[in-house]
Amino acid sequence: MRFVASTSSDIRVRPGRERRLVLFAGLALFGLNGVLNAATAVAGELSAPSPRAISSASARFMVVAVDCGEALLLARWLEDFAVRVENVTGRPVPFDKRGRLSFVLHRLENLERPRAEASRETEGARLVQRLVVFTRTNAVNEDVTCALAGLFLERCVWAVAATNDSPRREVAPAPYWLAEGVAQNTDAGLRAWNYERVIAQWRQGRIPSIAKFLRAAARRPAPADSSAAEERATARATCGVFVSWLHNLADGPARFQAMFGRLAAGEAITPEWLTEVVPGCESPADLDEQWDDWILRQKMVIRAPGALTAVGMEELGLALLLYPGDCGMPLSGSSYEPVGWRELIRRRDEPWIRGFAGSKAVRLHVLAVGRGKEIGGVIERRVEFLDALGRGKSGRQLESLLEKAEQAMRALEQSVQPGEQSAIGCL
Repeated sequence: MRFVASTSSDIRVRPGRERRLVLFAGLALFGLNGVLNAATAVAGELSAPSPRAISSASARFMVVAVDCGEALLLARWLEDFAVRVENVTGRPVPFDKRGRLSFVLHRLENLERPRAEASRETEGARLVQRLVVFTRTNAVNEDVTCALAGLFLERCVWAVAATNDSPRREVAPAPYWLAEGVAQNTDAGLRAWNYERVIAQWRQGRIPSIAKFLRAAARRPAPADSSAAEERATARATCGVFVSWLHNLADGPARFQAMFGRLAAGEAITPEWLTEVVPGCESPADLDEQWDDWILRQKMVIRAPGALTAVGMEELGLALLLYPGDCGMPLSGSSYEPVGWRELIRRRDEPWIRGFAGSKAVRLHVLAVGRGKEIGGVIERRVEFLDALGRGKSGRQLESLLEKAEQAMRALEQSVQPGEQSAIGCL
């Protein structure tokens, strides 16, 4: 037998058969490529870590996350957060053995904005809740705490509905301002920051009436872009301070229980209804008056001792203004206009100066309490000037002391950059 090598020129293929061969080869190549792609996808799925489900210590919460260590930390945090919500409302968050809350964490590298999606299902008399968090970085932020607080409040309302034999289909959801307000009051740092912002808004006349506030904050706002971040932060702060006011009124826990009963009956929380549960109120106008009085009283409360805050800086600036009639200064024809500190040097020999200097120094010392070393240092320079003024020192000595006091104030103002006075990050 003899084998003869042949070349392509020796092979003769009919045109139709040639087309069929080319088509067969293409289909074979396409099929092989699909098999390879499927195998790659399967391998990727097999290599990707599987989510782990971790139950919290009380079995009230189930955390689902890829990282087992992170799931354990979240389970502990959920237990702690539930206790802090209970401290705000004065009421326990009711859970049953099978109606626990699931917290599912998804980390997505290409996610533009984190989000939290809450859902609930009813299985007979049981309430099964689920919170799915999509994030690229932190698992807990203000959107998450607000959503969780809303779910906890929902459980409180359902428990009241069960006690009152109210149809659960008629239960009204907790309004956004209540859920956000409760969440904001679970953190001391956020509470201090919220009061700073609300007091600043109040001084500018930008705090709405309670009726307008309840209408505007009834529903959760849409995700805010960067241009609306300030507005969203102010809304959150207002919710926090408003709920803090309700909490600090006489018999706060009973007031929350009354709100839960109102929602369990399917009714909204209105200004007219609040007048029935807020002591001393007979009309929405009375509510607004008490609300204003509450904010006014908070101006003198130091919530972060030693911290340099926007309110502290503003209080310092106001305290350094001199008006006729203040601390024994004689009235004049233009008593509404402030008097410069150098005017005191010019009038240092007048009989009222000594009493004025002593009274003003005492007021400044009171302001310095708890304000921190930065504000305390500025006040100390002013008190040194007032002490020398009261003891009849020369104009030259007073000029030197006043210049040192003004330099200290300028240095403090330059050291405080915008946005750093109340820097409290998310949870």
